[in-house]
Amino acid sequence: MLQVLITTASLVLAGVAAGASELLVGQRVWAWPYAGWRPLRIVEVTWVGAVLWLLILASVGYWYFYEVIPEVVRIYSPPPPKGHSYDDDEQSSVESDGGFTPPGKWVQALDTAARQAGYVSMIPISLLGVPLARSSAMWRMAGLSFEEAVSVHRNLGVLAMLLTSFHALGYGVVWLQWNSLFQNLFSAHAVAGLNPWCGEHCHGVSNLSGLIAWGAGVILWAASIECVRRAKYLFFIQTHQLHYVFFGFTCAHWSFGVWYM
Repeated sequence: MLQVLITTASLVLAGVAAGASELLVGQRVWAWPYAGWRPLRIVEVTWVGAVLWLLILASVGYWYFYEVIPEVVRIYSPPPPKGHSYDDDEQSSVESDGGFTPPGKWVQALDTAARQAGYVSMIPISLLGVPLARSSAMWRMAGLSFEEAVSVHRNLGVLAMLLTSFHALGYGVVWLQWNSLFQNLFSAHAVAGLNPWCGEHCHGVSNLSGLIAWGAGVILWAASIECVRRAKYLFFIQTHQLHYVFFGFTCAHWSFGVWYM
């Protein structure tokens, strides 16, 4: 209930902010914003856009490597002495499999890297909506052009898909090494909140929801490639409505995703 209230309040406040910003912007004299950047040719970006991208990429890089590097160092450190007690994940594997064989170090490292890629993907995903949508009133209020908003939105989408694809495919490889791909995607625990009758098994992350969200994202991205977008623009617009599936099932996959949305 709290999440529903927060989501509703966020949408209302976003609507109020967008409406107010339209009144503040008024009519502007349009001017080509990239005059000072023409030598770059391919990279058409204003100073505001450049600073924004530096902040986004710095945030992604810092969050990701701050979490991944220490964990990978720990994995490749010398093994613990005899009498080492397993953590919760290891202990659950012992109990469910009747024995525990530690995976290869590269599998553990990939598991860590894939997990953190999912977390850090929330940065570009959360910016794809109200703040940096291609028609965002907030963007226009800052005096920035529609063309640059389209460019930023498109590249944010690419960054989001790169991170979520590594997250999904990385976990797929890890689960294949454990011979547990089907169990991790279609068991009662994996389905979790998508099954209203699963009872106490509904706790945790819904991997099937994540798979659906990622699949929707892949289709959405494929239909947004320039050759497809220019040849079949109506198809591109229609397919883009899958963003409701992408955002919705991302929240179902990881409940904390609601705060980022």
